[in-house]
Amino acid sequence: MSTTPEVACECAKELAAIPGVSGSGGWIWCAPEFDDFTYFSDDPEETAKIGKWLLFPTCQEAATSFTKLVASLSSSILIPPEDEDDEPLKECLWMAKISPNENPQSHTHVISVYNKDSTDLDAVLITAKLLDALRLVPPSGIYYKPDLFTFQKATTPQATNSIYHWSPKTRRLSLRPGVESLPRAWQERIKRNYDSLHSLIATLQPPA
Repeated sequence: MSTTPEVACECAKELAAIPGVSGSGGWIWCAPEFDDFTYFSDDPEETAKIGKWLLFPTCQEAATSFTKLVASLSSSILIPPEDEDDEPLKECLWMAKISPNENPQSHTHVISVYNKDSTDLDAVLITAKLLDALRLVPPSGIYYKPDLFTFQKATTPQATNSIYHWSPKTRRLSLRPGVESLPRAWQERIKRNYDSLHSLIATLQPPA
């Protein structure tokens, strides 16, 4: 099946000129931990757990949006955690990349905002809160996809589903059908952490 080609756009040079970014593999990256942007581990299972929130800015929004992310990756306390038990931001937001050209059908770029472990709901949630605080989340919310699904795309069509959704209206993380396509051990960890997360939220909410 053929893929839709990307179209070069005027903002590509602006994206490449953002301080702290580099180009590799057809993407523009901000990845402070990797000089060569090779983030694959020797452990395939560990690599597959990497996941990302997906953003789709227009050409007019792309440079501003990615500049905000680059600043976040350069600062461990740009957006302080909302709770003293939250993980430090630096441990949650790992790296980000953006397509330098827009998709001719949607007229948007793709930004991937990475976490090291897609089953770590604390890190996933804090990253979503950061993106919301930076005003990068559209009213419809954002979706999360583990790299495992990217690797399996050719042989597992159902795995193209997302596993999380963040709503800026309710400020809640919800599970998506794609969770059922994950390895059983991952599903169990995610659902256990998800239940614990929402049990805590329920205890903190005042009675109606």
